[in-house]
Amino acid sequence: AHRLLDDAERLAGDHPVLTVQVLDLRARMARTAGDHDAARSLYERAAAVRHVPDGSRMAVLFAWCDLLVDAADWAGLEPRAADALALAVRLRDPVSLAVAQRHLGLAWVEQGRALEAAELLAAALPVVRRHVPELVGPTAWALGNASLELDAVVVARTVFTEAAEAFEAADRLEEASHARYRAGTAAWDGDDLATAGRDLDAAVALARRSRTLPVLLEALRSRAAVRAADGDVDGGIAALDAVLDDAAELAATLRLLADKGHDGFYRGPLAERLVEGVRAAGGIWTLDDLAGYRTVEREPLRFAIDTRHELIGAPPPSAGGLILAQSLGLLQRLDWRASDGVERSH
Repeated sequence: AHRLLDDAERLAGDHPVLTVQVLDLRARMARTAGDHDAARSLYERAAAVRHVPDGSRMAVLFAWCDLLVDAADWAGLEPRAADALALAVRLRDPVSLAVAQRHLGLAWVEQGRALEAAELLAAALPVVRRHVPELVGPTAWALGNASLELDAVVVARTVFTEAAEAFEAADRLEEASHARYRAGTAAWDGDDLATAGRDLDAAVALARRSRTLPVLLEALRSRAAVRAADGDVDGGIAALDAVLDDAAELAATLRLLADKGHDGFYRGPLAERLVEGVRAAGGIWTLDDLAGYRTVEREPLRFAIDTRHELIGAPPPSAGGLILAQSLGLLQRLDWRASDGVERSH
């Protein structure tokens, strides 16, 4: 890929758009490799190229903003987001304006400017809902944080709920569990204990599904406290005791794995409990099954789909990769691109 980009850069010469596109691709590759410093330098070079159309410049600014969000560089994000906002105003593009407002609002809320952030994010959210649904979760999350800073707990609960629903719809369950937990604590801050309980129950369920341990423990603890605050003191205390027991059990398990490694899981007390649980549910595990388990590393199945793409999948004895390779191989022998939409989909 780097060799191809070297060739593309030579061919681009002094053409500003092609130069920016090559720099953008290099920056994306650096970002994928985790080299944020190199990616930032490349975006700086791309943004400095003159005579670039506004649309191409906007794409570079948004990619640069995304990089700064990943790096949590809020001070660095602010001027880049402001540049994008000014360019969106000049373009009179409401969608670009909303995306830029989201970036700048996020920079401001993380730097303690909650009021200005809330105004920007509240203006961006309706446009994002309509045109950029993948940003609904992040935008609503940031607006929830700004609202909490302003003690607007009802608004915070509403937008955190929207963020949780958007994240869950996108199968981003860890973020959904965080957002639902924040919705529950916002409702609790507003003395809406019934709503807080429902939100925290939902946060617990999402945290279990996503195996997000910190949220799970915090949501369980908060749910128990809400029960006590709602008058069920005995139930709240019992639930808190259960949370502490769960945490202590988890800590003991993690300590065992840290001390014993492989044998801490596949042999000894933890293995015995696993086998007991499986057999109680009708399974057939034995201690020998666990003790004899070994990881087998195999070369992956590789299948050329065409001259540009290669499928990499699980090799035999797993059948999934082989079936997928056979199916795609058969598909390539059919003139599926020329068929109508219904036949092509099937």
